[in-house]
Amino acid sequence: MSGLLSDLVQSLTGSREGVLPSAQVFPAIDLDQVAAELRLDTRGRDDGQANLPLLDGSFSESAAESDVRAEIERRASRAFQEFEAFRAANRLDRLPRLPKGVALRWMVIVLLVSIESVMNGLFFAEGSELGLIGGVAQAVVLSLFNVGLGFSFARYGLPYLRHVNPALKAFGGLATASYVVCIAALNLSIGHFRDLFIQHQGAVTLPDLADRLSSGPFDLADARSLILVGLGVAFNLIAAVDASGLDDPYPGYGSVGRRKDAAVANYADQRTRCLTDLKARRDDAIADMSQIVEEVRTKDHDVQLSVNGLARLHQQYVAYGALGELPHSASPALP
Repeated sequence: MSGLLSDLVQSLTGSREGVLPSAQVFPAIDLDQVAAELRLDTRGRDDGQANLPLLDGSFSESAAESDVRAEIERRASRAFQEFEAFRAANRLDRLPRLPKGVALRWMVIVLLVSIESVMNGLFFAEGSELGLIGGVAQAVVLSLFNVGLGFSFARYGLPYLRHVNPALKAFGGLATASYVVCIAALNLSIGHFRDLFIQHQGAVTLPDLADRLSSGPFDLADARSLILVGLGVAFNLIAAVDASGLDDPYPGYGSVGRRKDAAVANYADQRTRCLTDLKARRDDAIADMSQIVEEVRTKDHDVQLSVNGLARLHQQYVAYGALGELPHSASPALP
């Protein structure tokens, strides 16, 4: 529309030479000259080859924008339908709990690994010839295993205890039982590993460790090994609690909610941009129309001047005709 208004403004403010030479007050318009000035043939041929219905190409741009808006709206609708279907299938009547401090929780995980690695290194330094440095490798590996176990259970086992599907709920129960066994076995193994590490000056074989675990899993030779087991269990549980807050407690609900929120936010953002664009076009159209109104007023004034001029010309012509008749009317009075 702005292009059409611009053309109208140009036509109103354009050259006044597109008229046929004439002595008339209102001469005829030279259509060929006007068509040449507007380049109607060239512009029509170029737009026809480019498949542009309008001279300024606004139709194609508007169609492309409409297609983009329609696709965004369809995606938002599909995401919302998926969200509602998930809620209905899993009998959920609450909104997803999407955590905001995810970065902080990941920092806690890293901090747990770091602290446990340092503490394990201190406990294993006694049996190493290199002291604290010699026990770092074992400490880091064992810390990763321990914290990783709690993290994995919280992310991939614990959520299924709340699942509406009986089979998946049973899987969650099995995962919980396995986790309890694994956390005890892993940390007791770490405690017995430390006992053997100190006794054999760092040389620990797998058969020796298996024999100690099978013969007396709770018979630790050193009290500090027992403390190490307790600290390992504590760090494991802290990691599990922290990791459980990384997403909604119901499996899959958080990801569905995030997809829905992202689609709705994208739709709202696109709608805001469209409204801004429409307001800009409205303002441009108002400005063009205001200019047209002003030009029309100017043209109206010109027309009024022309009418007044024509009236004066008529009066002058009448006066001239009256002057021409004076000799005839005065002839009888002459001697």
